[in-house]
Amino acid sequence: MAVLWGEQDTLIPITHGQAFAQSMQGVVFKSFAGNGHHLHRERPAAFVESVRGFLDEPCVPRVRPLAAHSAAPSLAARASAALRRMAVPPGPSDLKICL
Repeated sequence: MAVLWGEQDTLIPITHGQAFAQSMQGVVFKSFAGNGHHLHRERPAAFVESVRGFLDEPCVPRVRPLAAHSAAPSLAARASAALRRMAVPPGPSDLKICL
């Protein structure tokens, strides 16, 4: 999974994207300096280059939620729970998806 985020995003702060990426194993996080929420409009060429670079990888790690580190329902814990509800099939954590 690739998470692309503008460092100047005023709609959803970059800390939310970073917390989500850190809560999951196998997430590729890329920030765009000087950009806001609409990366695909603000820097379309850089956005497409990042997406293509990710999609062109022959093997990407399987995305897995990491264990929550605190009892409080943090953003990372809620993101992990949301992914579990998406019915990710069970399998070894080191399984790679290769195209």
